[in-house]
Amino acid sequence: MAVQDLRATARVDPTYVWQKKTEDCDRRAAARDKNDKERYDQHARPLPKFSTDQQVRIQDPTTHRWDKVGVVMGLGKSRDYEVRLPSMVEELPIPTTGARWK
Repeated sequence: MAVQDLRATARVDPTYVWQKKTEDCDRRAAARDKNDKERYDQHARPLPKFSTDQQVRIQDPTTHRWDKVGVVMGLGKSRDYEVRLPSMVEELPIPTTGARWK
């Protein structure tokens, strides 16, 4: 048998190898996620829900400081809240004379 013939018989479909590696990687990532959640849940506790008109502090996403204060105006389904901040501009009146906003 020639060397070229041996290569042809030992060839494996590269798609199969790629898919197998991808599935293994996905399975390991899912197991890691499950482990992380279990470890986190060991010491986690449910937080109390906010009520409307309750004053809350809000973290600035750039400075990571809890320097904004707002009032809860509405409650969502899954711990999302509508908060009014003092820096929010009041709603502008609709012009009645036909003048346009610039």
